[in-house]
Amino acid sequence: MEWQIQKYQGVLSENAESLAEERALRQQAEARLLQDQESLPLENLKVDTPTSTRKGWGHRLRGWLGLKEAK
Repeated sequence: MEWQIQKYQGVLSENAESLAEERALRQQAEARLLQDQESLPLENLKVDTPTSTRKGWGHRLRGWLGLKEAK
C-alpha cells in the first residue's frame, strides 16, 4: 500500500511540474501577443467575417447551372 501511495505521489508531482511548464509557456505566449498588438496600429487590421465571403445556396446553384455569373 505504501509503495502505491509513493507511485501516486510521483505521478502527481510530475503532473504538477508539467502544468507549471504549460502555464509558463502560455503566459509567455500571451505576453508576446500583447506586445505585438501594441506595436500594430488598429487601422491596419482587417476582420474577415464569414458572411462577407460566404456564398448562399441560391448563388452557388446559379453558378453551377450557369444562369448568372458566379463571383
